[in-house]
Amino acid sequence: MLQLYWEVGALLIQKQKQAGWGMRVLCQLAQDLHNDLPDVKGFSERNLRLMTQFFREYPDFSIIWQQAVAKLEEAGPGLGSKGQQAIALLPWSHNIILIQKIKKRSTRLWYAEQALQQGWNRNTLSLMIKNCVHERHGKSVSLSIL
Repeated sequence: MLQLYWEVGALLIQKQKQAGWGMRVLCQLAQDLHNDLPDVKGFSERNLRLMTQFFREYPDFSIIWQQAVAKLEEAGPGLGSKGQQAIALLPWSHNIILIQKIKKRSTRLWYAEQALQQGWNRNTLSLMIKNCVHERHGKSVSLSIL
C-alpha cells in the first residue's frame, strides 16, 4: 500500500507540472474516485495531498523500497543499515506522523528506525517525538552497583 501511495503521489505531481493544474483538482479527483469506486478507501482529498507530500519528501522511494524488501528477508525488519529502509517498512500512518512532525530528514529517519526496532504504535511514536527522545538517546547516566 505504501508503494502505491508513493506512486500515486508521483503521478499527481507529474500531472500537476504537465497540465499546470493546482491542488483544487485533488478535491475533484477525490470526489470522482469516490463516485466511481465507492468501496475503495484511502483516496480522500486529504490522503491525496498526503501522497503528494510523501513523494516530495522521498522522491527516491522506489529505490529504498526495493532495498527494504530484500533486506527484510535477510535481516528482519529495521535491521538494515539505512534509516531510509525503515521508512519503507513502516505503516502509512507512521510515515504521515513523521513527515508532519519532523522536518529534519536525519531525525525523521532515526525515529523510523526506532519505531521499527521498538515496535512503537502511532501514539507511542507521537509521544516520543513530542518528548524529543532523539535528543536524549544515548545520554542517560548508567549507575553500576559495586
